[in-house]
Amino acid sequence: MPARRTARRTLLATAIAVGVVIGGTASAEAAQTRDEAVAGRAQVAADASVPAGWTGAFETCSVGSESAASQEATRRTLNLLRSWAGLGPVTWDPALNERALAAAMLMGANGQLSHGPPPSWRCWSQQASDGASTSNLYLGLSGAAAIVGYLDDAGIPSLGHRRWVLDAGAVTMGTGSTGTTNALTVIGNQQQTIAPLTTAAWPPAGWLPSEWVPGRWSVQLNGDPNQPPIDTTGATVSMTIDGQPVSVSDVADLGGGFGAGHTLAWTPALPDLASADHTVAVTIDGLEGGGYGSPAASYVVNTVTAPPAPPRPGVVPRPGTIWGPPFDTTPDDEPTDTGTLKGTQPPPARKRLRVTVRVLRRRVTLKITGPSTRGLRCALQRRGDPRRPYRACPSGTVFRQLRRGSWTVRVKDPQGRKARRTFGIR
Repeated sequence: MPARRTARRTLLATAIAVGVVIGGTASAEAAQTRDEAVAGRAQVAADASVPAGWTGAFETCSVGSESAASQEATRRTLNLLRSWAGLGPVTWDPALNERALAAAMLMGANGQLSHGPPPSWRCWSQQASDGASTSNLYLGLSGAAAIVGYLDDAGIPSLGHRRWVLDAGAVTMGTGSTGTTNALTVIGNQQQTIAPLTTAAWPPAGWLPSEWVPGRWSVQLNGDPNQPPIDTTGATVSMTIDGQPVSVSDVADLGGGFGAGHTLAWTPALPDLASADHTVAVTIDGLEGGGYGSPAASYVVNTVTAPPAPPRPGVVPRPGTIWGPPFDTTPDDEPTDTGTLKGTQPPPARKRLRVTVRVLRRRVTLKITGPSTRGLRCALQRRGDPRRPYRACPSGTVFRQLRRGSWTVRVKDPQGRKARRTFGIR
């Protein structure tokens, strides 16, 4: 499938030392230096700021067109992040673009996501339905910002959106953005033969902005077809951060079916990565078949704090302040510091951060309000379960398929404000 969150998504079912070593080969496309990662973040921020230039309208069911600049910005971000995962670039297929844009319009017109929209939906058409059934879908973000969201894939057990974005066999895809929705068509596209032992990890080896590190990690394994099938029964994942052991849980074989490869996923108990650079080492062992040796994979991810955004006039930010993810262009309503420059007005008084939840069966939607909507991070924990790390979490984040029990969500912003809410799933 394909889709994403504020943003909501839906999924289509059918280092200091840089490099990931898999079966004796290495990926050389990772961000080689800290500066390269910071420059990549700036590029994605610039791409995400490009307007969709959409000429259609939800009210009149007009598909319209997306600007060439928006399409190119989306492709540039998609290929940058694929490159960091060791994968080749893709190009847009004009026919798939048309299908994707029709699907994006349909999702926006109905304010919800579906890979099988019924004919009773407003603005339904066969073209839009075909696009919905073959695309990642995002409600709340579009363009380059949606690509970043697909890779995070919070709350999606299969990590299907991420796996389609990192499809090693893809040569073409399609995109359609309206400014508030996106469809990324990933099925029915041109494919290429995948070299044996091609592997795509997220987070990838090399340097990576800390806000792009998801709660759940994964690696897509493309074994040698001339070898026995991959068997992950005895697979183990071990990790360290700055040389110290990291607890790893929920190691799971996600199988195939979303893009190319056989996917292994796990959840590390990492601390908040935003305040300093860190070196995270990963070793995967115990795989059988596919031509993989021992260890099957060993790589290092260097997380880097992003540079602060330029402050508003009259504001003196505290050193080291993180101002938020690149795809959030909502302006700050309050500065980080109360300092002022000569001739300026003092910043407004501090306000509280608040979080409310809307529970519908086993789906929970967060609404977060406060003086700033940039750089929000949250952690969701079920009573009795290990505490999970904080992750990027804009207002409107949706968590799906939650188990029964008492849950607590904790939210914090870059200025240190915190909020929490406890709720139950029955």
